Amino acid sequence: MGRAVQDAQRRADVIIVLSNLKRSQVEALAQTVPGIDAIVGSNWVREQTPVALPGAEGQVVFHASGSQGKYLGVLTLHLNAQGQVTSFDGRSLALTSDYADDPEMVQLMREYATDP
Repeated sequence: MGRAVQDAQRRADVIIVLSNLKRSQVEALAQTVPGIDAIVGSNWVREQTPVALPGAEGQVVFHASGSQGKYLGVLTLHLNAQGQVTSFDGRSLALTSDYADDPEMVQLMREYATDP
């Protein structure tokens, strides 16, 4: 993972990792791989709001909205001129019947035999 982050840093100012790891694995990733600014996860109990985890080079923002498409995570990172995260906020929105399924996504899920 470290090499992938180093490669990405050559082309991006902010590194966000999309993860399906358990919380303990996310914490280990944040602490051992330099260059990660945020981790967005889905494989465990959701966080109501994002949290700061100790990272290899300062803090790493972590936000998870659970799995099974029941919630949508919204994460906002505030950056300084150097592209460093200075603050953050976010929330989890319950995907109720008020939000219609995207027809293209439903079709894609059916193609992969996943229940939308």
